[in-house]
Amino acid sequence: MFQSTEANLARGGTLLMLEILGAVALGMVLGEMGLNDNLALAAAWIVNLFTAGYLFKAAQHQGRRAYLYGIFAALAPATAILVFFRLFTYDRDAFWDAASRQHQDGWPA
Repeated sequence: MFQSTEANLARGGTLLMLEILGAVALGMVLGEMGLNDNLALAAAWIVNLFTAGYLFKAAQHQGRRAYLYGIFAALAPATAILVFFRLFTYDRDAFWDAASRQHQDGWPA
């Protein structure tokens, strides 16, 4: 889904998207059944721990403070979104800087 030079970042982004869509769908289904939709929030938080693990590995691969990014991503799905886009921006910028350097050196981009 999210093309990245780092596999864990792409997995984390895909899992984050599926987590949010699944929680919304589960909340709607539980609401229609007359049940409490807080179960959907709990499910999203549990899946978010796996997402935080992938974002932790992506931050570690980029040389960032992995524990800081991992703990911040594990707090809530909303903070995981912020962490993902922050790491994705770093990854994208690093890719374009490397491509620009290759082009300046005379290598084909």
